[in-house]
Amino acid sequence: GCDSAGANCTNIPDATTASYVLTSADQGSTMRTSVTATNSYGAVSATSGQSGVVAAAPTPPANTVLPTISGNAQDGQTLTVSTGTWSGTVPITYTYQWQNCDGNGTNCINISGANTQTYQINSNDVSSTIKAVVTATNVAGSASATSFATGIILGIVPSNTVPPTVSGTPQVGQTLTTTNGTWNGTAPLTFSYQWQRCDSSGVNCSAI
Repeated sequence: GCDSAGANCTNIPDATTASYVLTSADQGSTMRTSVTATNSYGAVSATSGQSGVVAAAPTPPANTVLPTISGNAQDGQTLTVSTGTWSGTVPITYTYQWQNCDGNGTNCINISGANTQTYQINSNDVSSTIKAVVTATNVAGSASATSFATGIILGIVPSNTVPPTVSGTPQVGQTLTTTNGTWNGTAPLTFSYQWQRCDSSGVNCSAI
């Protein structure tokens, strides 16, 4: 082993084969080898050039700051999870798994197909909480960290986007039928109906 400039070299005890496994003691040094050829006429040695400076062994990811979730905890909204903060040999890559948990943030179940950094809340999540698991991977291994749970996911009150319409012939003895129209709001939606009688201008209506 030699210093980083390739000088001040010393023999490594018991390192006398054609291969050598670097250890932490070699970190920051350069390495070279002396090869001796021997036959019946004598022995001659030749020294290699130096290696590059020996780097530290890669270290697996370790989480130092948990990932956090941002966004409104409400049906139809999109949540985003940060990667959190990690130590370890770079580059580090990240994968994601969203979870549906009970109102206390426990009894969590992986949400099928929810494997990106964002997640759109749906009606199945209402009254639950949501967590995200971030897994960091590098050449030395993988580790996971789980965010804190969101608040309890809220539902959305129905809102009409397309009014209902009435079809049928407006004549005594005929049947009129109404559509439901189009609505936003947390599923499932149920519908009830109240018909009204109005004047010929469509005003001054009263419930039937």
